[in-house]
Amino acid sequence: MRWTVLAGCVLWGMAVRAAGPVLDYVYPAGGRTGSDFEVEVGGDRFSGVVQAVVSGEGLTLTYLGPVRTTVLNKKGRPVATVLPDRLRFRVVIDKEAAPGMRALRVSTAYRLSEPVGFDVQSVLPELSEPATNRAGAAVCTLEQMPLWVNGRVSHKEPDCYRFEARQGMRIVACTQAATLPPNGFLPTLAFCDPSGNPCEGVTLHDAEHAPVAVFEVPRDGSYALRVGAAATAQTGDAHVYRVQVGELPLITGFTPSGAREGESLNVRLEGVNLPQRRIRLFTGGKDSALCLQAITEGAWVLPGLTFELDAESAAPDYRVTMTPASLNIPAEGSTLVNLHVQRFNGFEGEIRVALDFPPLSIASEGGVIPPGATGGVLTVSTDGVRYPRTVFGLALTATAELAGQPAKRAVAPVRRYRVAGNAREQVFVEPAARANAGMDPLRINIAPKTPLTVSVDTPVRLTLFSSSLAAHLGGLYEPVVLFPPSGFSVEGVQRTNKQERAAVLLTCDPRAMKPGATGQLVLGCIKRGDAGRVPLAVTQSVPFVVK
Repeated sequence: MRWTVLAGCVLWGMAVRAAGPVLDYVYPAGGRTGSDFEVEVGGDRFSGVVQAVVSGEGLTLTYLGPVRTTVLNKKGRPVATVLPDRLRFRVVIDKEAAPGMRALRVSTAYRLSEPVGFDVQSVLPELSEPATNRAGAAVCTLEQMPLWVNGRVSHKEPDCYRFEARQGMRIVACTQAATLPPNGFLPTLAFCDPSGNPCEGVTLHDAEHAPVAVFEVPRDGSYALRVGAAATAQTGDAHVYRVQVGELPLITGFTPSGAREGESLNVRLEGVNLPQRRIRLFTGGKDSALCLQAITEGAWVLPGLTFELDAESAAPDYRVTMTPASLNIPAEGSTLVNLHVQRFNGFEGEIRVALDFPPLSIASEGGVIPPGATGGVLTVSTDGVRYPRTVFGLALTATAELAGQPAKRAVAPVRRYRVAGNAREQVFVEPAARANAGMDPLRINIAPKTPLTVSVDTPVRLTLFSSSLAAHLGGLYEPVVLFPPSGFSVEGVQRTNKQERAAVLLTCDPRAMKPGATGQLVLGCIKRGDAGRVPLAVTQSVPFVVK
């Protein structure tokens, strides 16, 4: 997590990045409706795990304890040991659970992890690779296809799955590995003969990000699907994948590739194992994803393939996402939410983001994204009402004016990660939060709250209130301006005669801030000399105007 809360002052600086659970993977990373099975959750800082929570309805997870294994001691004798960074959960998926990607999080007594993806599907059987499934060892046999295969590339040797096929069959393998963060590895797909030699008649699509392989079987016989890691990728238990394999319908393209909004047209499909080559499509919506969904008709579609609507008919629009995807809100304190904006078709207007129907004592402040800006912040705070140790959902809504009318958009939480140096993100449905995060939370309140009038000639004096932190300001810890990133600076810290208060002097750079400029200000406290400038605590968002 980016910032944390801790009981003892002595440990603040060394534990900023160390508290709070870190969730790296869940294995298997999905399952079928109506099933009951065990999963392994891996990561770090799992001390005091309370529960695993998953978005949506129809799934329950029960904690079974840490993973136990056997290792050899110094005398070469097997000894049972516990792996504290790996946990076991029982997963039950209802028959009526809605298919789709869910957000799975781990919650300790006081902190909530960032999510990972967990896929729910309702059509095909599921298979998880045995521990011995390695090249040169026991080979897993696919008794039936199509199905979902769950595995992880723990070693440099690829996982191997044998199957029987007849001449003329077109076997399709599609992986979800690159869409299950934060594993961040590049999986590879290959079809081989019984001797391990690569088969001819294999076509690879988009192998860099989400590999899809098509194998046209030349003759009856035994073959094998191999799932490995690219040469540049590391391997490990966190590198979880899901591969759908069988005579699957795969769409590799379509003609035409776009249309005007509101048109009705015939679309010719390109691909393999398609039940039909032509469909009738009406482009009645402005969302190209809806058009693509109509085109696919349940078939697997190549990653990155889109149906483009005519730009002439596209109206100005916007999209807002947020990080982090999980919020830990200290008692009587605040946490920072970063907002990321995508603007479409010339939209440059102001956007305002706020909590939609917030729970009792939870409030948001700030969230004003200026015209043309691609980002902003808001703070989410609680006034100290004691919440039980439960995780609850939050809804953030963005509002802007489009065509003279207010247009609202849900703010989607994302978790960002990297694959081979390329930035990627996983989008989830809604953020989750815990209030009162930390046994003795660090808090910084600020006065005045609103409005703050800033002069380019005179430093502004702000008072910080903190029962646990203010007395240390100016010593081991220092306040910094977190947002906006430029224009303001902390001139100095003044002690007051009250232990719970400290005064901070802010200066405004006249070259960066012109009279009449408005915005919002967020202060944070960091350990002095911290190169990463990770805040231990943050203030509420404070609006300002420059005079």
